[in-house]
This record gives sequence, C-alpha cells and structure tokens, in this order.
Amino acid sequence: LVLLFIHFIFIALLFLENEMTVNINVLLFAGCREVTGASSVKLDVPADITTNRLLEKIVSMFPGLEDSIATLIVAHNEEYVDMHEPLSLKENDDVALLPPMSGG
Repeated sequence: LVLLFIHFIFIALLFLENEMTVNINVLLFAGCREVTGASSVKLDVPADITTNRLLEKIVSMFPGLEDSIATLIVAHNEEYVDMHEPLSLKENDDVALLPPMSGG
C-alpha cells in the first residue's frame, strides 16, 4: 500500500512538471490601461491556456476589468484569436487586450 501511494505521488509530480508555463506580456490599451494603471503586465500562465481562461486570470488580478472584458478584442502576437481555442503561448509572447473598434 505504501509503494502504491509513493507511485501515485511520483506520477502526480511528473504530470505537474509536464504542464509547461510561460511568462507572457499582456499589453493593455484604452480603458484597460486606465483601470489597471499599467500599459502592460507580465504573467506566468500555462502555455496552452485558452483566451477565456487568460481573461479570467487577468480579471482576478484586476476586478475593475470585469465589466469590459466581454467586449474586448484579444490578439496574440498581433493576430486576432478565438476566445475558446488554446493560445499555444511561448516565452515572452505578447497578448494584447484591445477595445472594440469602430469607424467607417
């Protein structure tokens, strides 16, 4: 029984080590910049985080963003992203939170 427990702990540690985290730059524009008081923040996140999960993490750090988060446009390294797809992030990637765009 003790050996089984040790084996379980070993497997759990391997699993945790395999979840790769990366440090990214979150670029904040317009209202996001005003609410946070910063033009960018650095975050450690799982490399395969979805956009929705990333936004949840950002809102947990800056609750004042909660009201505007649904209208934001998100870009990963200058490419617009789908809100439900994994981002496939790499170390030092940029993720920008952009206000809705209007114009004619």
